[in-house]
Amino acid sequence: MSIHRPISLSYASAIDSAGALILVRRWRAAGLACVIGSLAIVALFGDTALRLAETWWTSPTYNHGLLIVPICAWLIAERQRELSSIVPEPAAWGLLLLMLGAGAWLAGHLGGVKVVEQVALVAMIQAYVLTIAGTRATWAMAFPLAYLYMAVPVGDGLVPHLQQVTAFMAVELLRLSGIPVFVDGVFITTPSGNFLVAEACAGLRFLIASIALGVLLAHLLCRSWWRRALILALSTGVPVVANGVRAFGIIALAYATDNEVAAGFDHVIYGWMFFSLVTMLLIAASMLLRESTPARRGHLPPFLGAANNVFSGRLRLIAATGLALLAATTGYGGYVLRAEAAKAVPADVALPAVADPWRPVVTPAGAWRPRFIGPDQTVQQSYARDGARVDMHVAHFRFERPGAEAVTGGHAFETEGWKVGNSGGVTATIDGRPHGVSYMHVTGGGSRMLVWRWYWVGGDIAGGIAEGKFKRFLGRLFGDPPGAAAFALAVEYRDSPQAAAEQLQDFLNAWGPLETALGVKP
Repeated sequence: MSIHRPISLSYASAIDSAGALILVRRWRAAGLACVIGSLAIVALFGDTALRLAETWWTSPTYNHGLLIVPICAWLIAERQRELSSIVPEPAAWGLLLLMLGAGAWLAGHLGGVKVVEQVALVAMIQAYVLTIAGTRATWAMAFPLAYLYMAVPVGDGLVPHLQQVTAFMAVELLRLSGIPVFVDGVFITTPSGNFLVAEACAGLRFLIASIALGVLLAHLLCRSWWRRALILALSTGVPVVANGVRAFGIIALAYATDNEVAAGFDHVIYGWMFFSLVTMLLIAASMLLRESTPARRGHLPPFLGAANNVFSGRLRLIAATGLALLAATTGYGGYVLRAEAAKAVPADVALPAVADPWRPVVTPAGAWRPRFIGPDQTVQQSYARDGARVDMHVAHFRFERPGAEAVTGGHAFETEGWKVGNSGGVTATIDGRPHGVSYMHVTGGGSRMLVWRWYWVGGDIAGGIAEGKFKRFLGRLFGDPPGAAAFALAVEYRDSPQAAAEQLQDFLNAWGPLETALGVKP
């Protein structure tokens, strides 16, 4: 008969101390691997990380990104006690997620879609932490890791919609207040003058920062989902409504003071004061919804029993494998772009052959001109027929690379003295086939221009940025010709945008084949 003796308190304490020591060693190894691995990922995908940091530093809309990484680090440190009850265990299956993130980065890299590259960079860091620390530990850090996505600069596509919403709200409030108003898209006219809800006035900057703040407050202050959802709804809806009220206030103040207030510097001060007040009200509302959150309590597990050397060896193998796979991905991406650059040849972009009665004319001084970023060659020429003048602008790129992309949102259409108003998509016939193209209305110097623009990517036409990026991705994947071009046609109009659109289509019908006429055939 065996006799079971109770474990003495000193022996139990020794077991707990040994377990604690191994746990500390495991967390030191896992934590160090996560930090070094994350830094290695940032270094491997350095161009993506540098562009991300540059956007944080230079774009007022995304300056808050500079705070996101420190906030995430603080949130993870704040979970120290909770993590102390979890044993970090490497999860080899996380390598699959790591490679999915690398594949997404490669697709964004070959397509020239920076936001996809940047989202993939965050996803790879998250997958690497999962691979090193395991599922339970990663779940405990789920919010800080997910909050990293707030650092990715997205939302520019909302600007046209926010302009429309702001203009609509401002006009309705002006009508309710009895101020005479006429509106044409985002152009607002009152007896005190003309106003334009420009891109900078769309409120995107305040909306993005407010959402980032609202997500953080909802997590820190509330536990119930309905309270969190309410804070998120307030942080999204209030900035949009507030921006419409702000636009109304500026126009109404100009009307009441005969344009002596709410213009220039007063405009900026009013906006900052208004948004600061709205932010304080959002924080106050979130504090009213605050719930008491239970303190996170951690406890050290019993003796772990496993040899620390085995853990360290497995950790090093998985960590090295993940970084090697990522290094191969970024190496392949660089190889594809270098091979494309080697195939690129100069193109002689010439004036197109345009059939009569269209004839070349001199472009007037002060006419609207887009500013393309980094083209290898540009061509600009005006053509006239029956009193109508079409201005043609072409920018050709031997191959697309950072700082010299045909398909990008970086081209400037709001040049000195000209503002972009309504924009959208329309179908135009080019080379005898219907294609979707983008349109915009630009205003300056008392003139209004209707602009059609599209892209030519490796021998194919793309009407918008998303389509052009996808064609560029496929072209690089299958080795299509690397040449690309950006086109813009502009015609002045007074009362009828439809008549201006018909003039642009008539001009396109007079073109010869697009590639041969412009000398950009690969």
